[in-house]
Amino acid sequence: MSETPTEHLPHWNLDSIYPGLESPEFERGIAELKAHIDALDATMQAQGLRRGAAKLRSVKAVAARVEAYLGAMNANAMAFETLKTYIFGFVSTDSFNTLARRRLSELELLGVQLETQQTRFTGWLGEALPAPGALERLIETSAPSRAHAFFLKETLAQSRYLMSEVEEDLAAELLVTAGNAWEKLQNTVTSQVAVPFAEAGEPAPRREIPPAPTSPPDVDRLARIGARHGVEIKRPQQA
Repeated sequence: MSETPTEHLPHWNLDSIYPGLESPEFERGIAELKAHIDALDATMQAQGLRRGAAKLRSVKAVAARVEAYLGAMNANAMAFETLKTYIFGFVSTDSFNTLARRRLSELELLGVQLETQQTRFTGWLGEALPAPGALERLIETSAPSRAHAFFLKETLAQSRYLMSEVEEDLAAELLVTAGNAWEKLQNTVTSQVAVPFAEAGEPAPRREIPPAPTSPPDVDRLARIGARHGVEIKRPQQA
């Protein structure tokens, strides 16, 4: 049975995005995204974009904060998705690429910050526009808000179903080591299963699929995350 060398298999041509996962351009992209996310954190803190902040008295003041958040959020989301798509171009075709997988894990940490910012904006918007018709008046006043009318309506609706800020922050951090981690494990294991092929009717050799690697959760790390937010993570009982 003939085999095709793996170096000759087709791969995505990603040079139009970045020259490589260790290129100065890619490093700069990651650094700039982190700087912009941190800057939005500082802006949201200064402007009180979170639940429990002082109420604004005018629609104009609310519109100014909404417009500032939308502009920064859109730019950060675009940069994040560009970096994520670039990395996925590697891991989706070669799950053995440890560098790409490490880069993806690094980017996921920035994704936690983006998720936390969105959750805090959602909570703030619900308190800033509690009255019926308040969002409609905002949309009439602000052109950027009109362009994001559907997003703002969905965000305002979701604000009624948020957990506490502490719990929302904890959920965002745990997602990296919970649902996302298991999804990546499943994708990695299934992509690395070798399937034998027979040629000219010859029987293919029988091969056992190795069991999926498993590892216990890092309870100590989860406990440290919970402690930062005042939530107790209990160690599982031994059988």
